Amino acid sequence: MKQGFAPAIRLLNRLTYPRKFGLIALLFGLPLGLAMFFLVSELNHRVAFSAKEQLGTEYLRPLQRFSADLRERRGQILESCESEECSPGFESGRHSFAR
Repeated sequence: MKQGFAPAIRLLNRLTYPRKFGLIALLFGLPLGLAMFFLVSELNHRVAFSAKEQLGTEYLRPLQRFSADLRERRGQILESCESEECSPGFESGRHSFAR
């Protein structure tokens, strides 16, 4: 076990206490800094994705209103077909656009 740590022990024996603490702080700080980098990177990615989702919902709102208006209009056409005689293509609830 001592053979594996011998280079590190020799290095620490040559260093003064302030340099030992600096080295230890550096060894603990590097992985922490790397983890923080990846965390911030992931958060930035999620914020960008959320911004794209918001743009998508702004695009879909008018389409949802348009779709609701189309359904309402179709219902009105079908109601009018039930109350009076319809032209060919409207009687089954399916519209024929072929001429």
